[in-house]
Amino acid sequence: MILLFAWIGLRAATVGINDQQGAPELPASVTFPDEAVSGPAERFAEAYLTWNEDDEGDSRGEALSRWYSGGEAANGLGWDGKGRQEASNATALNVEPLNDHQARVTVVADVTPYKDDKAQPTQPTAIEVKVQTTAEGTAVYGIPGVVGLPSPIQADEPQNPAGDSNLTRETRSDIESFFSEYGESEDLSTVTAPGSDIQGLNGALSAPQLRDWTVFQGEGDERTARAVVEWTTPSGAKSEQSYEITLVRVSGGEAARWQISNVKGTN
Repeated sequence: MILLFAWIGLRAATVGINDQQGAPELPASVTFPDEAVSGPAERFAEAYLTWNEDDEGDSRGEALSRWYSGGEAANGLGWDGKGRQEASNATALNVEPLNDHQARVTVVADVTPYKDDKAQPTQPTAIEVKVQTTAEGTAVYGIPGVVGLPSPIQADEPQNPAGDSNLTRETRSDIESFFSEYGESEDLSTVTAPGSDIQGLNGALSAPQLRDWTVFQGEGDERTARAVVEWTTPSGAKSEQSYEITLVRVSGGEAARWQISNVKGTN
């Protein structure tokens, strides 16, 4: 037994540390720096989808070169020198890591073609570009390709808890008064809970009509609620907006009331 334990101790001292398995490597889809490649891909896509046959210089090539591998992109990269179109509002919709340093980025931009110097209807256009990122920087490489517009994903919307009918009725008049002040004013300290910091619309919208108000069930001195409000815009149109409201119970002496402590513009 003494010899056995001595052998185990000797083995651990000599090879045990090197024999241990390291932490498992995470896939590139988890560790890839999406933000580092999205911006350059967007700027490149706008330059790539913009051209003008009347431009006798190399402005398109110069715009492309700011984001292209090696800083050298031909003026005619992906273009035969004919026609005119302008791209704007490029947005990266998806980053597909190819390895730890390279990715395929899907970018959608608004493209406006011109015919006889007249702008034609703007159409969204999707393009896929390959981007590489290193410690020295980020660059697009290869030749991009226009692809079909990707469909929006199906978002997972969490289910709200059941409503508290008593508290909903109890607080309805207060929330109506709040939204009247919310539309007219900027400082809401007189109609919100102490310590809250909510900025009003300062007249941007008016005549609020509370279409739905539900305080959800919960425990303690804080509740979440949903408000659906119809506003009148400066143009006279009606616009329905949804809000997530946080209510807190504020006590003063022997009395207590529910007041608004936070407002989020979605629910």
